[in-house]
Amino acid sequence: MTDPTAEDVSPALMRAICAHCAAYADLRQIARQSDAVVIGRPATVDEYRSLDAASDFEQQLLLAICEYRAANDADRHDKAIYLLGVFEGDEREPELVTAILRSMTREAARAIEPPDRPA
Repeated sequence: MTDPTAEDVSPALMRAICAHCAAYADLRQIARQSDAVVIGRPATVDEYRSLDAASDFEQQLLLAICEYRAANDADRHDKAIYLLGVFEGDEREPELVTAILRSMTREAARAIEPPDRPA
């Protein structure tokens, strides 16, 4: 049986998490392809540019998840679990921590609440 009070995770949050996972996987692959030890030569300027672009894109997607305003408890839970996994063992960048904290404020919650409906 399922819990009738259980909330669904927003499709927008799931898309954001999936997009970040894909970007992170691409970043890791590009990093391996430009690693001088792995390729046996110094990386080219184009390889460094590709790595920088992939890193910037991954960071943008991660920031989008950090800024995401959770609509319900399921969103809050899944966002927290994902970010805990991403940040495990890493030092957090202040910009990301600030984005997470701002997304959790009452003002952020009010921004996604539906307008009051007349009774």
